[in-house]
Amino acid sequence: MKIVVVGAGAVGVSTCHYVLARHSECNELVLIDKDAGKAEGEMLDFGHVQSLTFSRNVKLIGSGEYKHCANADVVVITAGAQLKPEQSRLDLAEVNCQIAVSVAQQVEAYAPNAILLVVTNPCDIATYFILRNTTYPPERVMSTGCIIDSARLRKLVGSKTGVDPKNVNGYILGEEKKHCYMYS
Repeated sequence: MKIVVVGAGAVGVSTCHYVLARHSECNELVLIDKDAGKAEGEMLDFGHVQSLTFSRNVKLIGSGEYKHCANADVVVITAGAQLKPEQSRLDLAEVNCQIAVSVAQQVEAYAPNAILLVVTNPCDIATYFILRNTTYPPERVMSTGCIIDSARLRKLVGSKTGVDPKNVNGYILGEEKKHCYMYS
């Protein structure tokens, strides 16, 4: 399985680490970033770890070029700006939706059959705009928005009640802040 991560920030690099540590079916991992040197450097670091006996041998590519998305099975989009102190989530949405759509359009040219996993915040809104501006069908474009918010809810409830968060069932649905609700 070929997995591509777009965005070599903390989330993108953490995603690569997770894939290498936990995803035994991945035989090629690509990290793409507008700063090609950063993507290449991160993959060199991961490559050095592969010399250890417990590591699997996975083809690693770091690049600034989307041609390396060719024939990808899964593309994880983490590229985006971070929320600045004076910035509203709507302002961030405008910037990051443009980034996410641009990334998805470039990926689509090389991997039109890939599954897209959108991590760029705000995830649900970015996913909507990707669907509106590419030919990817809805069943192949997924947002991670509610997953992390639901994990936070479970952790908070577990901490307050002394219950292991894995035994707490509750979900956050909708966009963060004023536009979401809890379900249990």
